Amino acid sequence: MYRFPALFYGTSVILNNKIKFDCNEILTGYLNSDTDGFREMLKQLNRNLDKLTMDTDMDYSFAEQRYDEVVYETQEIMSKLDKIWTSLPPYSLLLSKQEKSKKRLVACMKKHSNLFESEDENSASTIDFDNHVYQHAETKYGYIEFYPDGHILVNLRHFQPTRFLDEYLDKMDDVQLLLSDMYAFNNDLENVFYWYINWINSVLRVKDAYAPLLQEFIHVRHGYLTDTEQAEQIAAFLMKTKKESQLQTQKLVAASQFSLSYSVYTPEDSVPVLCKRYEFSDLDDFLYMDFFTGLEKNYLPKKCSNCGKWFLLRSGNYSDYCDNPLPDQPDRTCRDTSARKKYEDKCKTDPIWLTYNRAYKTHYARYMKGKMTQDELEIWGRKAIDLREQAISGEISYDDYYEQIRK
Repeated sequence: MYRFPALFYGTSVILNNKIKFDCNEILTGYLNSDTDGFREMLKQLNRNLDKLTMDTDMDYSFAEQRYDEVVYETQEIMSKLDKIWTSLPPYSLLLSKQEKSKKRLVACMKKHSNLFESEDENSASTIDFDNHVYQHAETKYGYIEFYPDGHILVNLRHFQPTRFLDEYLDKMDDVQLLLSDMYAFNNDLENVFYWYINWINSVLRVKDAYAPLLQEFIHVRHGYLTDTEQAEQIAAFLMKTKKESQLQTQKLVAASQFSLSYSVYTPEDSVPVLCKRYEFSDLDDFLYMDFFTGLEKNYLPKKCSNCGKWFLLRSGNYSDYCDNPLPDQPDRTCRDTSARKKYEDKCKTDPIWLTYNRAYKTHYARYMKGKMTQDELEIWGRKAIDLREQAISGEISYDDYYEQIRK
C-alpha cells in the first residue's frame, strides 16, 4: 500500500531524502516497541477478512445482522494499529497528517457503495443549498443526494451487502457488472487487510527472529565477531530456525520486493555522495537490508544488561550497557553503573579484588582519621594498583600480594 525509498551509504540510511538514521537505528526502535496484543489482533484480522469477503453464496442472515458490526470492530483494531505504525519510521516521515488519520477499511467500503444497501422507506426531501436544488435522502445506512444533472452521491455510515443475485437474477448484464464490482471490492479489501497483517508480522519477526539472533548468536561474547564468525553464527541461526521454528515470524525473510538504483545525495554542509537507492514495498524488506548492512559495519542493536532496553552499538568500544539515564538518577546512565557493578562483583568473587578493596578501605580510614596525608594515600594507591595487576597476571603469588598491599 505504501512503497517508500531509502538511501544507503556508509553507516547511514536516509529517509524522505533528508532524515538521516544510523544503520539498525530503526530496528532498535522496533525491538523496544510494545507488541502486547499483536498476536490476538492478527488472529482477529484473519478471521474478519473471511467474514467480510463477499461471495455469490454468502450468508445473508449474517450480512444483515453482523456485517456492519464486524466492519467497525475491524476498523477499531486498525485504528489502534494506525496510532502505532504511523508514529514509527519509516512511515512517520512519509505520510501526511490526513493520511495517518484515514479510516482505511471504512474508506474501502464507501468506495464500493453500490454493493451495499443505501435506500429504505424514508422519503427524499427537497433542500435548497446555495440556490441549487437537489434531493437529499437520509436513510438508516447513511444519506443519498440526487442532483439535477443525474449525479448521485452515496455516503454510507453502515454497511449491509445487497442481495444482488436475488434481485438481478433475470438481468444478466447487471449481474455480471455487480460480480465484477464484487471481485474488485474483494481485491481492495484484501489489500487493506494484508497491509495490517503484513505489518504486524514484520514487527513480530523483529521480536521472534531478530532479537534471538542478536542475543544468542551475534552477542555471544563481550566483543564484536570477525567476518568469519558472523557468517558461522548466521548459518547456525538459519539452520536452527529451519529445524525448530513453529512460527513463520521466527524465521528471517530475505528481501525480495524492492528495486535498486543509484542516487546522488548531498548532506547539509557537505559534498555530494553516491548512494544505493532502494524502493521497498514493506517493512520486512527494509529491516532485512538495514540489518545486514549494519552487521557488516558492526552497527548492532544490543540489549542493555542493566535496564533491559535495546540500544545501538556503533562500532568502536563494545559495551553491555546503554547510555540511557537512570529513572531515579537522571544524571547517571546504565553505563555509569556498570563499572561500579563490575567492581562490586569482582570484590565478591575474586580474592585479589576483595583484598584490594579491604586494604583500600583500611588506608582511606587512616587518612580520614589524620593518620595518613593525602600524598601518602595517593602513593599507596598507585603501589596497590601495581601490586593488584601483578597478582592478576601471576607475577607475584597471592600470599606475597596479601602481605605487601596491607603495608
